[in-house]
Amino acid sequence: MSGMPQDKDFHGRNRKLTAWHTLLTLATQCLISTYSKTPHFDPKNPEAHVPTTRDELGLVCAIMVKEQSSSKRKEIWRTIQMKAGVANPIQLILDMKVQWSSTFWMLDRADKNQEHINTFVDELRWEETDSSKRDKIRALKLDEEEWKQVSSFTDLLMHADNAQQAFLSDHVSTLHLAIPVLEALYRA
Repeated sequence: MSGMPQDKDFHGRNRKLTAWHTLLTLATQCLISTYSKTPHFDPKNPEAHVPTTRDELGLVCAIMVKEQSSSKRKEIWRTIQMKAGVANPIQLILDMKVQWSSTFWMLDRADKNQEHINTFVDELRWEETDSSKRDKIRALKLDEEEWKQVSSFTDLLMHADNAQQAFLSDHVSTLHLAIPVLEALYRA
């Protein structure tokens, strides 16, 4: 056990209690997997993430993968923003299986860029020459009700993200925040 402290006493000031953070992470991952059955992007199986049913989270994820799949598509995305008057175009965010909050950030970025994303899907569809691929791309476009669901789920995940941020600290224990944070989640 080299590299491990030799004393067996627990020194609370020197250790960080992350059980609440871990519990919140597991609960949020469970919530996300209940909401969406679409698997995360796997580069070894690039088509597996495309939702087989109308799943807003899966649709957003599939659009993010499309945007990041080539420099040409990244340029299309940037051009759409520039034409809309965005001074500093942003990249879309793809969620990662190992960090649930990336799903929140992906949905938040998508929610704030709904119009640009719809235009991006239209641009991809128009540039596709194969009619079956064009139909698949058309199926990715979210309608108004689906965008409302994205907004609602993003708001729900924001509460979990705020709670998680309350538990993060490099310098002090945050256990004293557990009850107020859990009460805030309950009220949400």
